[in-house]
Amino acid sequence: MQNYFHFIDWTILVVYLGSMVGLGAYFSRKESSTENFFLGGRNMPWWAVGISIFATQLSAITYIAIPGRAFETDWSWAVFNMGAPIVGLIVILFFLPAYRARRITSVYEFLEARFSPSIRAYGALTFVIMQMGRIAIVLYLPALVLYEVTGLPVEWMIMVMGILVTFYTVLGGIEVVIWTDVVQTVILISGAVLALILICMQVDGGIAEVISIGAQNGKFQLAHFDPAVSKDILWFLLIGAIFTNLVPYASDQTLVQRYFTTSTEKDARRCLWLSVWIVIPSTILFFFVGTSLYAFYFVHPELLKEGVEWDRVFPYFIVRQMPIGVSGLLIAAIFAGAMSSLDSSLNSISTVCVTDFYKRFINQQRNDHFYLSLARWITVIMGAVGTVIAIWVARRLMGNPDQKGAWDFFIAIQGILGGGLAGIFCVGVFTHKANWIGVVGGVIISAIVLIFVKYNLEWHSQTYAATGILVAFAASYIISRAIPLKQMPLSDQ
Repeated sequence: MQNYFHFIDWTILVVYLGSMVGLGAYFSRKESSTENFFLGGRNMPWWAVGISIFATQLSAITYIAIPGRAFETDWSWAVFNMGAPIVGLIVILFFLPAYRARRITSVYEFLEARFSPSIRAYGALTFVIMQMGRIAIVLYLPALVLYEVTGLPVEWMIMVMGILVTFYTVLGGIEVVIWTDVVQTVILISGAVLALILICMQVDGGIAEVISIGAQNGKFQLAHFDPAVSKDILWFLLIGAIFTNLVPYASDQTLVQRYFTTSTEKDARRCLWLSVWIVIPSTILFFFVGTSLYAFYFVHPELLKEGVEWDRVFPYFIVRQMPIGVSGLLIAAIFAGAMSSLDSSLNSISTVCVTDFYKRFINQQRNDHFYLSLARWITVIMGAVGTVIAIWVARRLMGNPDQKGAWDFFIAIQGILGGGLAGIFCVGVFTHKANWIGVVGGVIISAIVLIFVKYNLEWHSQTYAATGILVAFAASYIISRAIPLKQMPLSDQ
């Protein structure tokens, strides 16, 4: 494998990685309690929290895949991200007040208050399983891209990202996670803007010619009206945008935990609004990068090697066409995208393991120093396990033509598990009549329906979340009414 990276590029990348570790060391001085480690003392600036939420959602996979999809097809998937503000409004009006009404650390504490300890344990366990799979995939896929541009073994890339993220997350807790996310977002966005400028500069006629070529070849198309459920049609993407985004914003500890790090509900609303509105200009930016790549290779087809897949086009361009130094910055942006997702997962997993399992079901009598030490050890263990799983995945899939199937399978599993879990939260927020027996039935029925849909119907993957949420909600409500239980008023729970 040829190494296209220059010494200056490596220097930029190493400086970036070193600065992340330095931030972890700086904030480690403040981490003297679980309140600080998990929630930043509930006193984090709302604007930093909002940027952190955005960064957590924008992984390196997205950073690479959005320009690739725009290069290969058009802007139809941009509609999917435009649903974020609608989801933000729903969460602010209904979910946020319900969560903030209780001084909780984990969102799954809400499930116990509404239903039972067993439902809380189910929600927390489902979250941990999904996040461990996410850590492995988020480590593996960017490492595969970095292998192609640096020539270093995938296993090395995985270990570097896994070890560094684990190290600074252990040191600084949620505070370092939020502030490194802010830095990483700046790198991500500035890298994409710089890439767009440099691509357009290499097309005769500049941005006007890029727009002309894109328009002539249908690259700016936003809507499809194919009646097939499996196609990227407008109404399916709009529905998918709302329900799929509702899953993390309403039920994923990596995001919901951020709502608890602000001092007031007003600040929590502000951080949510900021995070969802950033999505729109960033989506336009990344899709425009993809269209610009299409225009560049339309004008210079000889520069694109045959067989380069669409989700590799952006990294391919970075290392072959970008000036020395700029390549290092953009590869650092890919690292930033991966690390901003990984640190959030690790900190949230440790929060859930300590709060929802150890303190709730094993021992509530230990002092806070013990719980803080336990949280750090869990972070180390989960970081190591996720890294090992990612290396195992890499060795199984390297050279396998079906390697993309791993990501598709993981997305499907997340839809099956995450949709049902989000459905439980919807039941808890929107009705007081459901009980734990109904919720158990709703989760089971939702999983059965989604498995049937996946293996028997050619539905678009973006329908999984909507199906899971609606089926879980309806089944939980119907079963609860059929099998009523004596239940405390919501205000007493």
